[in-house]
Amino acid sequence: MGPGKNIDVEKKPYSEWNEMKNALRSIKHSLPHILSHHPHCKYYDKDVLHIGRTRLCWGCIVTYPTMFLVIFLIMFFSLQDDFPWWQFTITGMIFGSFEFISLWRKGRGLRHRTIKLFLGIGLALIFVGIFSIPIHLAFRILILAQLYLIAGFFGSFRLLAMEKKCKKCSWKGNWNRCPGFEKLNSKLEKNGLTNRND
Repeated sequence: MGPGKNIDVEKKPYSEWNEMKNALRSIKHSLPHILSHHPHCKYYDKDVLHIGRTRLCWGCIVTYPTMFLVIFLIMFFSLQDDFPWWQFTITGMIFGSFEFISLWRKGRGLRHRTIKLFLGIGLALIFVGIFSIPIHLAFRILILAQLYLIAGFFGSFRLLAMEKKCKKCSWKGNWNRCPGFEKLNSKLEKNGLTNRND
């Protein structure tokens, strides 16, 4: 019994280590899909930028670099000291509100990317505004977390729009079998993280 118990203790961390490696490997294999988070499908070609074999979501590559650049410029020029926090926040909400146009009106190209540019500016201004409120840091983080949840709620409309588009396809939104998700599903299935059995 004694030696058996020692063997079990030695195997457990080895098994957990393997699970962690599998999870990290799955993230690595899924990264190209995370960067584009659109199916490899002709109906979504206009939503992604192709750089060689890499696919990037147009909305994300416009929004987030813009957001970080605006935050950097505000901090670099110490603009947060020249304006009250509520001006940053309200102005950011105005810029961010243009995102509703892309939610309710379909469109791509320059108009769509301009809206994402405004969204990036808006997110940056809101971030600076919230972190400029003269309250404890914990409360500022809590406010940002609440705003993140609200943003996630509106983001769900995009998922519904995507599902609606996929329902029109011959695969009827069956993402387990859709060729557009084949590479991702195959890699996840290989690592034992999904089961595509109907």
